[in-house]
Amino acid sequence: MSQLTLLVNVLWFCIVGWWLGIAWAIGAAIYVPIDIIHHIISRDLQRWVIVKACFEMARLSAMPFEKGVVHVQLLEDLDLEKDKETKSVMAIGQRAISGRMLNFLWMPFGVFLAFLFIIGGLVLCLFIVTIPFGLHAFRLAEASIWPVGMVVVPREIADEVRKAHAEKQLAKFRQPKKRPATRK
Repeated sequence: MSQLTLLVNVLWFCIVGWWLGIAWAIGAAIYVPIDIIHHIISRDLQRWVIVKACFEMARLSAMPFEKGVVHVQLLEDLDLEKDKETKSVMAIGQRAISGRMLNFLWMPFGVFLAFLFIIGGLVLCLFIVTIPFGLHAFRLAEASIWPVGMVVVPREIADEVRKAHAEKQLAKFRQPKKRPATRK
C-alpha cells in the first residue's frame, strides 16, 4: 500500500469509516440468530455466512481505498480465485439459493446501511476537498444492500474480474443468431 493510499484511508477512517464499520458490526450482531438458524437448517454450508459478509464489508467500510468488491460467482466463473486473500473468503456465498435467501433477510438492515452511506456521501460532497470520499461512499452503498456473496479483493483484481465479465457478456451479444430454416 502506497503512502498516499494509507493517508487517504486514514482520513476516510477518521471522517466516516469508524462509524460505518461500527454499523456493520451492529448488523452482524443483530443477524447472529439468523445465521445460527441457517446453519441448523442447512448443515452443508459454513457457519456465520452473514456475519462473515458483515465483517468483510466492515473492513471495506473502514479502509476502502485500493480495494474492490466483486461477487464470488464472478470469481468462480472467470477462474480468477488464485489470489490468497480471495481464497480465504471463497466460502461466503457458495450456494446461490441460500445466499439469495440470506440477502433477502438482510435487506431491511442493508437498506438502512445504504441510507447511512448515502447520507455520509451527501455530507462529504458538501466540501470540494471531500468530494472523492463522497463518491466512494455512494459506491459502498450499493454493496451494503446485498453483502452475502460479495468478496473484498484488491482493486486490480476487481477491475480484472469486471473487465473479463464484460468481455464475456459482450461476446454473447456478438454471436450471430441462427435463424430457423424456412419451409418452402
